[in-house]
Amino acid sequence: MKLKYLIVLMFLLALVSFFTRLPVITADDIILGAHRGSNSTENTLEAIEQAVHNPKYSFMEFDVQLTRDGKVVVYHDYTLLRLHGQASIISNTDYDELCKMADVDIPLLEDVLDVVGDEKLIVDVKGSLNNERNQLLVDEIVSIFVERGISDNLMLSSIFPEIVEYSKKEHPNIKTGVSYMVTSVTYIPSERLVDEFYSYIDYINADYIMLHEQHLKNYDLIKDRLPKGKKLIFWSMSEEMYLIDLDKSKLW
Repeated sequence: MKLKYLIVLMFLLALVSFFTRLPVITADDIILGAHRGSNSTENTLEAIEQAVHNPKYSFMEFDVQLTRDGKVVVYHDYTLLRLHGQASIISNTDYDELCKMADVDIPLLEDVLDVVGDEKLIVDVKGSLNNERNQLLVDEIVSIFVERGISDNLMLSSIFPEIVEYSKKEHPNIKTGVSYMVTSVTYIPSERLVDEFYSYIDYINADYIMLHEQHLKNYDLIKDRLPKGKKLIFWSMSEEMYLIDLDKSKLW
């Protein structure tokens, strides 16, 4: 019964939040990044190229997954359904088959790196329930960046804390970010909840905390209690991301 009331409460909070105007962050506080590229279909080479040539963006984020035959592809959803009308699961399909079913060449990570130049990049790891494959994907991403001599441009992120923990353990020189859609502090302005949330982030040892823009409703609280050495990024379903650059240090 308590769970039922909690679900109703969260729904009501989300409903109120939907109709509440988000605060505006001043330009002095933020650095803009491109979320899944810019303008064109997300995570395509066209979208990546347009973001690279847009001077307002200082960094770029895109998503990667591992195909059945071990290719690192740049794609967000776990299936082709939303963008291409096919229910095929990325991780259960070989790369050539995916491109045929999508009727388009889905870019490989190396294809994207060929066009981004010296851009600072957030590579978001779309993990699976197979932890061994998740670790293989992280290792492969880092290996590709190291071979190209651009590992300093890489920040690895994921919604899966265990992926972030693995990356920090095995690749300590690579910056990491952990991403959240909803947390205990999305709607409720509580110092205790914020501190508890940040304690968990310290345990994961992520360098960046990536929050959905709904968290901007509690922006001052989240910003003011941010642990030393951590940075905030707010993301949305639009093409822009906001890095809160309070200490004016390098991106990563």
